[in-house]
Amino acid sequence: MPFLGKNGSMNILLTCMVVIFLAACGTSKPDPLLDQIKALVVQAKDSGKHVHLNQVDAIDWNALFLINPYTSIQSLGSEFAADSRIKKTRIDQRDDITVLVFTKDNQIVDVIEFPRKIFDFSELQRTRFTPMGRFQVDIDSPLVHPSAI
Repeated sequence: MPFLGKNGSMNILLTCMVVIFLAACGTSKPDPLLDQIKALVVQAKDSGKHVHLNQVDAIDWNALFLINPYTSIQSLGSEFAADSRIKKTRIDQRDDITVLVFTKDNQIVDVIEFPRKIFDFSELQRTRFTPMGRFQVDIDSPLVHPSAI
């Protein structure tokens, strides 16, 4: 192909690889659980009501544990400290998230990084909840901050 020049096919290949790489970096896998909790928080903030954890049904769970910012991995129980999903969050070095760990019969079923700018779980006094748990969302707060009930 004379219009491509000597290295034309190599340039096209390189350009295609860069485009694919950039497209892959810009997309993240949807997380139905994270999306569901965000929607419940926004709904509660808009109405000045509670977030009812029994509405979290994207997974089968019976306990929710909150891991607050800067929590040392070593301070967690052995099952949590050994979980690669929890380690990967780098919660011991971060203050922009709270890690939500959902368990079923003492087995971890899901771990999500919940942005504190949306909902600051770290202000709750409790760190363990059941599906019957709930908390009030302060409608006047510029950021959504919960107060435990």
